[in-house]
Amino acid sequence: AGAVIVDSIEHYSRDHFVDADPELLYEFTRETIRAKTFELLESAKEANVPPSKIVSDIAEPRTTDPIGRRFQAWAKFKSEENEAMRVADKHKADEIMARTMVAAAAEA
Repeated sequence: AGAVIVDSIEHYSRDHFVDADPELLYEFTRETIRAKTFELLESAKEANVPPSKIVSDIAEPRTTDPIGRRFQAWAKFKSEENEAMRVADKHKADEIMARTMVAAAAEA
């Protein structure tokens, strides 16, 4: 599945494929497979049938955009999410440093 997803990115989003860090391609592939697997298992559980019996029920219709076209939007979202986490981590680190300085001053 992974190779098919990455090939789709290369075909439908070539510029983003060429510029992408391989780790980002792997992460997109893992998240895509994880989400679809979870959907399959949850649907099978709800229907009380083996997953093999409902694969066709969760397959995306042919009218859906190819998975490779979704990479650009996903990568943009990930970039924004990572920046937000970096900023939050910096604020948290600053807060810890401030507490440490206050505690050190109190002991002096």
